[in-house]
Amino acid sequence: MVGPRDSGWVKMIGDGAPVKMRLADNTYPLRVVRVTEGFEEILKAYIAKYEAEYPEIVASFPAVEEARDSVGVFRLERN
Repeated sequence: MVGPRDSGWVKMIGDGAPVKMRLADNTYPLRVVRVTEGFEEILKAYIAKYEAEYPEIVASFPAVEEARDSVGVFRLERN
C-alpha cells in the first residue's frame, strides 16, 4: 500500500494497525506494517504498475529520492 503521509487513511492505519481486506466473498484480518527498508524499490514498482492507468495520481507523487518524508509505504501481513 502506498499513499501520501498526510492522507486520512495513512494517518489512521499507522504502524501495526489492524485492517480487514475483502476479496470476493472473503474477508481477511491483516496487520499493516510501515516499510522503511527497500522503500525506494517498492515505490518505483508501484509507479510502474499504476502509471498507465492513473497518470494524474502518479504524476502528483514526489520524486522517489524525495518521497521518504511525504509518502507512506506499507506491507500487509496476516495476523
